Amino acid sequence: MPNTGERSGYIALSRIAGSEKVRGFLASCVVRSPAERGGASKAEELLRIDQTGCDSLPRFVIAIDGSWTQVPVENGFPGAEVGFVSVALVLLDLERIRHLSAEQFPAPPEVNRTVRTGAGELVLPGCNVQRSDARDPKHSFRHQLFEELASIRSADDGESLLDTYHALLSYKSSARDERCPYDDCPKDTQSFDRGLGAYTCSCSLQRPLYSTDALRIHESFNLTGPSGQAYGEAMQVIERLLLINFLRTLEQKGWLDSLAQIALVVDGPLAVFGHPAWLKDAISKELQRLNQAAKRITGRDILLLGIEKSGAFLEHFIRLDTSTTGSPGTFPPGTVLLLTDAYIKDHIVLTKSERPYGYQTYFGRKFFYKTRSGARIVGMTPYLEEGDSDLSVAFPDQFPRLPEAVALLDALVSSRHPDLVVPLVEAHAQATIARGLGTRVLEQLVKELVRRGPR
Repeated sequence: MPNTGERSGYIALSRIAGSEKVRGFLASCVVRSPAERGGASKAEELLRIDQTGCDSLPRFVIAIDGSWTQVPVENGFPGAEVGFVSVALVLLDLERIRHLSAEQFPAPPEVNRTVRTGAGELVLPGCNVQRSDARDPKHSFRHQLFEELASIRSADDGESLLDTYHALLSYKSSARDERCPYDDCPKDTQSFDRGLGAYTCSCSLQRPLYSTDALRIHESFNLTGPSGQAYGEAMQVIERLLLINFLRTLEQKGWLDSLAQIALVVDGPLAVFGHPAWLKDAISKELQRLNQAAKRITGRDILLLGIEKSGAFLEHFIRLDTSTTGSPGTFPPGTVLLLTDAYIKDHIVLTKSERPYGYQTYFGRKFFYKTRSGARIVGMTPYLEEGDSDLSVAFPDQFPRLPEAVALLDALVSSRHPDLVVPLVEAHAQATIARGLGTRVLEQLVKELVRRGPR
């Protein structure tokens, strides 16, 4: 930023644009021709999935979406803030919707009954905000995250997200990538003492530790500024835990047979990013266990979809559906492109890595589907069998219940929002924390609570 009265950076921009060094560098970079950018849309690479027998769609669709925002706190310390995380679970009654769609003027109360929602919020301390029972803001964040997970559950009498997390933690074989969250821990190795629940470090200081420390989200906590990365990582963990919590609750209640009539839709990719990325393997293993249990009862795999609303894959799909002259519609409606590792690296993510794309973060694989109405969907199905994760090839049977999945997408595409599905539109509306009026309301709430102090 220029100082007061100082000329802006046009001189620097002009110098950079004319720099031989910059020009030389850009000339040496990889550039793709318009024909190469489009990728593979040849007829033999596109599939028309046989939807025969898919007339009977699941009765219910359950969608999960989350949102977060940060709010400043007036407590006498600069940069003080808290993070609000909101997560919504929406149940859509497809059978009721189909019944009402046959009526010319359905009654509004009946329409409202087609959607049921449950949403919850949690607050996480940020920079210069400290709980009265904690030694510093980072400890406050760790303690609060632990307590919030213990308070959230998908059913009143079901297990908490903390219980679900402990089940996933049991799949983690080693603590070699974990360290004590206290930088001044006197233990020579600073090795992490993993435990369940709340416990104390084995060092001489005997400080509090929490099982959720293994998520390592606190490593994203910013002591001197915004902690948006930490709030975002917490939100995605809660979204993924809620998915597994719901399935485990059905199992514990003896209701796995209901999955024959339920489809699950998650906002975003089937993945875990950042510090808690190790959860990806644990989630995949638990999904496979739950799927086998459900399959013994229903005879079918779990119908689970992740849907990406933005990003490089959707941008590529849009380009794939656009001719070199700029006209849309080159990708035929009702067709699927199943993505391999080679396709992704050749056309979407520029890398020469020998590791499969997303091997550290994804518990599912992507496909492109253009619905019969023309919506472009970047979808994902989970790894439910061992061969599903082999990205060197792409066969329909590596995508669990693909015919039902695309038939469901045809039924769910939103007429109001291009390339989105109705359950995620509803879940997003429930979970989104408005950046305007909503944030001001939260600021007033924080001011009132801080002014009153602890009770």
